[in-house]
This record gives sequence, C-alpha cells and structure tokens, in this order.
Amino acid sequence: MSWKKQFAEALHPSRAIAIEDERAYPRHSGDYRHAAVLVPITDRTEPGVILTRRPAWLRSHAGQVAFPGGKVDPEDENAIIAALREAEEEIALPRDEVNILGPADDYYSGSGYQITPVIGVVPPDLPL
Repeated sequence: MSWKKQFAEALHPSRAIAIEDERAYPRHSGDYRHAAVLVPITDRTEPGVILTRRPAWLRSHAGQVAFPGGKVDPEDENAIIAALREAEEEIALPRDEVNILGPADDYYSGSGYQITPVIGVVPPDLPL
C-alpha cells in the first residue's frame, strides 16, 4: 500500500481518537482564535515536508520554523481554504497543485490558538 493511501486511511474520520481528558491539551483562558496550517508533503518515493522560517523582524515567534499557515479569516469558508490561502501567500504554493488528504486533529496552543493542520500532497519540484 502506498504511503499516500495509508495516510488518507489514517485521517479518515472513522479512525478518530476521542480525547476524553481535557487536560491532554494545554489550555489558555478565554476563547481560542482559529488558525490553520498546511502540512505539505512532497510526492516522492521518500516524501518530505515543506517548512518555512518566520522572519526575524516579527514581534512574535521570530525565527521559528513552521508550517505555512495563519489565522482563519472571516471570509475563509473553512480551515482547508485558510491553509491553502496562507500557503499561497507565504510560499507561492498554487492551491490547485495541492491534493488535500484531509485535516488532522486540532492542536490547542498555549498562546490561545486552535490550530487545524491540513494534510496535503504536492508535486516534488514546484518552484516556490
């Protein structure tokens, strides 16, 4: 079975694991702001992921290595659309070149974000 098929099966909603204990996630008081990141996996025999390095001039998280992504804007239909938009803005990844496998479980950051990772497969040699 190919790695893409294995990944798609692992992300199928029927395989979701319910986290019963709220203490499993770091919690921040107040409401979470919704964000989404794209986890772009290169379509190679030995796949890799595309990461970005945040610019040093940013007020928060400067210099950190991250997946492309950011806040879900009110005009974004959902987290998948937001992740694709952000990846296009940040690394010029054309959204029509991404084969979406699906979203993974949300992550709740200590800084108040509910982050939806969106798994997508991209051609191996796109000029970004």
